[in-house]
Formats: sequence, C-alpha cells, structure tokens
Amino acid sequence: MKKFKFPLEKVMQHRKIIENLAQAEFQEAQSRLTLLQEELAQMRSQVTHAHQHAFKTAISGAPDLSAGLTQVNEYLRGQDIRIENQLNKIKEQETVVENLREILRKAAVDHKIVESLKEKEKQGFKEEYKKYSQKNADELTLMRRSRKAEGE
Repeated sequence: MKKFKFPLEKVMQHRKIIENLAQAEFQEAQSRLTLLQEELAQMRSQVTHAHQHAFKTAISGAPDLSAGLTQVNEYLRGQDIRIENQLNKIKEQETVVENLREILRKAAVDHKIVESLKEKEKQGFKEEYKKYSQKNADELTLMRRSRKAEGE
C-alpha cells in the first residue's frame, strides 16, 4: 500500500500563508496602536509638566508673570488640540486593529478546517492500512496452515 498523500496539501499551505500574512499585518497594526498610545501618554505628561511649570511661575512671583502664564496657557490649548487629534488617530487605529483581528481569526479558522480534514483523512488512511495489513497477515497465516496440512 502506498504512503498517505493529502490531496488538499497545496490548499492547506496557501491558507497557512494567508494566516501568516494576516498575523504579520495584525502585529504591525497593533504596534502602530501601541506607538500612538505611547505618544498620547507623552503628550499628557507634557501637559502635566506645563501645569507644574505654571504653578512654579505663579508661586515665584516673577515680574513677567502674566506673560509666562499666557504662554503656558497657549501651549496647553495647543496641546489639548493635539491630544484630541491623537485620540481620534487611536480610535481609527483601534478600528483597524479590530478589523485585522477578525481577518486573522477567519484565516486561522480556514486553515484549521483544512488541517482537521487532513487529520481525519490521515486517520482513515491509517485504519485502511491496518485493515490491509491484517488481511495480508491473515492470508499469510492461512497459507502457512495449508502448507503444514499438506506436509502432514
């Protein structure tokens, strides 16, 4: 009896490649999201530092107090706009990540279906081979018995 050969091996390989590509795209999108979130955290940290600077300036009672505070307030307004834009970018990227996660999940399921089919066919082949081997062993036993019976 010949070796097991899965007829859909090329399909399975193709689906595995698609799954790997989807995985790479998902990881890239996830990295981009992480980067955007880190940028947002850095912006928020800069806002905190600006507030601290404004507080220190106000406490120090420097002669150019109003000019310094005005400058800090302008910076904070600009930073609020940048933070809002960053939040929008993050929401968009989260949508992209979720879409890619769904594509990856579907690709993994498609690959798993073909892989399961391969396992079922391989199991069927093993059972068929076992029956074939048993049949040959039975025939051999019968032939030996008939030879012994002829020899007696």
